[in-house]
Amino acid sequence: MSSAAFADSIGPVTLGITNAPCSGGTCVAKNTNIATVSVAQNADLKSVTFTVTDLPGFSTQIQSNDFFNFNTNILPLSSLALENSSITVFFTDPSTSLSTSATVKTKVNTTVVGQAGTGQFSFGLDDLGAPPKAGGQAVTGVSGFTFTIDLIGAASVNGQSISQLLASNFYPQPNSQGFNFEMHFCDSSSPTCSSPTGFVVDTGTPGVPVPEPSLALLFGSGLSGAGLLLRSRKKAAE
Repeated sequence: MSSAAFADSIGPVTLGITNAPCSGGTCVAKNTNIATVSVAQNADLKSVTFTVTDLPGFSTQIQSNDFFNFNTNILPLSSLALENSSITVFFTDPSTSLSTSATVKTKVNTTVVGQAGTGQFSFGLDDLGAPPKAGGQAVTGVSGFTFTIDLIGAASVNGQSISQLLASNFYPQPNSQGFNFEMHFCDSSSPTCSSPTGFVVDTGTPGVPVPEPSLALLFGSGLSGAGLLLRSRKKAAE
């Protein structure tokens, strides 16, 4: 089980679009920043927590297969698990205009093929069809989410046994196409998901794990990620 973030983190790098996707006459300008990602080791040393934060005006489409993909250098993949089989999502309740959170049961797929030639990823988070409600409506876009990955079995990196998880076990760990992350984004604020939407992947320079002297500094400087490249995808729901 995870506890407070401890010593090892990645970042910061901003996630942003490198082309200009359009839908129905609405476009997202080239080089628009979309989100940030952080990865931080927890004090138990056997788990890491990911935090994805969408910038104002954008959201993550959680009602989607493999809405967030990521990599690891740890084998076997079965030695890792999503804590409580769930993520915590954040969104704005339109009835109060206040930010709120909810727990969403989530499946973890392994060896995921990305969109539009983005390559293969170790893991993908998959909606289980039970979204939270806001103002009586299902939440389709969230302003951010967090999840924890636990070490639950014997594992190795490059043939060497490990007993701890590090942020660097997850980033930088680019796939064959050079990508660490892939995310399904929406051109709207939570709790809705409006077009244009698409899958974005990082294209920036990988960071280096940064030891943090205190918990406060860790949360203040633990962001990571990379510039995102839009991979357009026609939504089945459109």
